[in-house]
Amino acid sequence: MRFAFILWFAASIAGAQTIATKVLSPGTPIKIALSPALTTTLLFPGPPSGTFGLGLVTAQSANNGGSVQVDHPDGSNVLVLHALSETAHVLATVLLDGALYVFDLQSEPTPDVAVTLVKNDSSGLPAQTVTPEQVKAVRPKYDPELLIGFLRRAHDAALLRPLYPDLYQGYASRQAQYTSDSGAVKTTVTTIHRFSKDDAIVLQGTVTNETARPIQFDGRAATVQVANEVHPIKLLDCLRPIPANATVPIDVVIQGDIDGGRANLSIQNEFRIILPAPDRMATVWNLKNGSAPMAPFKIPAPANSPAIPLTQTGKPVKDSQP
Repeated sequence: MRFAFILWFAASIAGAQTIATKVLSPGTPIKIALSPALTTTLLFPGPPSGTFGLGLVTAQSANNGGSVQVDHPDGSNVLVLHALSETAHVLATVLLDGALYVFDLQSEPTPDVAVTLVKNDSSGLPAQTVTPEQVKAVRPKYDPELLIGFLRRAHDAALLRPLYPDLYQGYASRQAQYTSDSGAVKTTVTTIHRFSKDDAIVLQGTVTNETARPIQFDGRAATVQVANEVHPIKLLDCLRPIPANATVPIDVVIQGDIDGGRANLSIQNEFRIILPAPDRMATVWNLKNGSAPMAPFKIPAPANSPAIPLTQTGKPVKDSQP
């Protein structure tokens, strides 16, 4: 009878054992069910640096008392646990990757035979639900006053930055010499300012009228070329009309991407200001905005891909998202 009872007990334990995956949480004890009838194996994402707890013993010291036996092969990601009694209960602390994790080890009728432990960022875990409010919170804030503020902060960075360091978090600037020449106007970017927190770029430079007559252009059609991408300008400050054969300052602000998200353009990119054709040169843009052309004009065939300057090939460099 005693042998039959042992067989029945072992069979019931074998049928009730579980194999599970659990998430490592440094703020909550992780429950592990043990049993004197079998060992429980824990697989960590990396080698544990140490295991501590009152009542933990090793195989060599199991005869000296204790509630739970623990073994850890050197350099491995595995801990092997074995309850030494039906009433074993130990709170164990494991040091892993500089963080402490607490385990609630207790004998239970349904023990864990193998547990794989994963971190919150491990692949395979269910994705967290992202609410519309969270998406909106990480998008750049668009406002005309903010655009003017970027321009002011860029112009007065040398004066304002020491006085108001909070306004310049994530700010960087560098000198440049990037030109774009259409034959009628030539733009040159001389200084690039980057406000990474707000995903904004401020470009300072000049515009040269290469014709013998004043030039007027529609600032809403101006763009910034960054490698093989074209970004619309959110704010443009430039004297218009530009006198004949004159050079005037120009400032532009671009922010975010065309879809309303972040563009994360690195300050190390080449930025070129592309101005639309002057008003005296009839274009489709003139007709779209209600201007009548002075003479007939031809509409060029659409190009498959815009030409990229020899100094700008491939995709633009992106900053990592904050």
